[in-house]
Amino acid sequence: MPWFGTAAGVAVALGYLWIAVFANGIETHRMWPGLLALALGGLLSAASRRRPEVAAAARGPAVFPVVAVLLFSAYAAARAFGSPVFENARLDVLLACAVVIAYSLAAFVATGWKQRFVFVWILLALGVANAVAAGLQRFGAAEAAPGATVGGLYNLHVHLTGFLEIALCFGLAYIALSDRGAAKKAVCGAAVALCALGIGVAGSRGGYVAGAVGVAAFGGAVVWIKFLRGGGRWRGLALGAGALVLLAAAVAVLAVGTMRQRFEGASEGMLLSGNGRADYWAAAMRQIDESPLIGSGSRHYRYWFVQNRDPGFWEKSLDPRLTHNEYLQVLCDFGWVGLGLVAAVLAGHLFAGAGALSAGSGSGVPPTGSDRNRLALTVGALAALAA
Repeated sequence: MPWFGTAAGVAVALGYLWIAVFANGIETHRMWPGLLALALGGLLSAASRRRPEVAAAARGPAVFPVVAVLLFSAYAAARAFGSPVFENARLDVLLACAVVIAYSLAAFVATGWKQRFVFVWILLALGVANAVAAGLQRFGAAEAAPGATVGGLYNLHVHLTGFLEIALCFGLAYIALSDRGAAKKAVCGAAVALCALGIGVAGSRGGYVAGAVGVAAFGGAVVWIKFLRGGGRWRGLALGAGALVLLAAAVAVLAVGTMRQRFEGASEGMLLSGNGRADYWAAAMRQIDESPLIGSGSRHYRYWFVQNRDPGFWEKSLDPRLTHNEYLQVLCDFGWVGLGLVAAVLAGHLFAGAGALSAGSGSGVPPTGSDRNRLALTVGALAALAA
């Protein structure tokens, strides 16, 4: 039935919101209502008979990224079942299923730009809520103590920053490329500004770098579409760049203040080790050497580090869950096979997105109407992926 697709989208959106807000993205015991909603969304999307709105040029290249996502999800779930600490690794089984459901809905059911713009507004709304919560945690009555970080609706600053970067990239593309009215773009601009300021108060050093990379990717794509290939006006570029510079300056001011507060009174050992990162990475390399091909099993790094950390480690009571480096984490958990599948997922989507970007802006004529909206979604996705 046609309405199954809409119902599937609502179920997946509600499930995602539940997991992000009430389960902080990682607390398994609180995820069940959200996971059930995701499961319902998957069943409804499978029953939907809506024909996907996919450009003919995108049908061929889009097959590879879909296969890559399915293969990595299956492999991650299998390595979770084989993990020495399955009681914690089971989270990866649940997340792999959730990824397949949400991805399938976006790839095969909610393929129209109107449907995907609804998702963008959900991202922005949740981004605003997180940014406001982070601001209250940073500057409110319960101001963060020295050394503490803020997480918004999440439990950790890195999760907050990662989410805000995604919302920021899609919001910027919506403003710059879509054909929506000035009022909607003004609201979107306010949401984007709040998301950027939220990144500033989060205190994630890697998040600052990733956010800058995402904005740079967005800027490069806009120049390519509107000016180098579309005959756009440089005045618009100058105005947009000026607004981004002002926003970046505000974010930098917040970031400097946040980092000073975060590392106030920090020990010499913590500072010299990059807040422990150097020790985490050295331990991760030793763990990778033990099982380089398929890894040690999902979520095993936490226990391996505690048992094998350097005797001179600066903080004996620290119990890190992750390596604080996604590529090392994948190698620890899933080995070179897993990292190869991750590379296939990233490369597949980058090439498919670049192909859609080139096809949508290759005529030498500025895109109009629905083509602009599809390009906005493509650029937002590529910028978020770069970040």
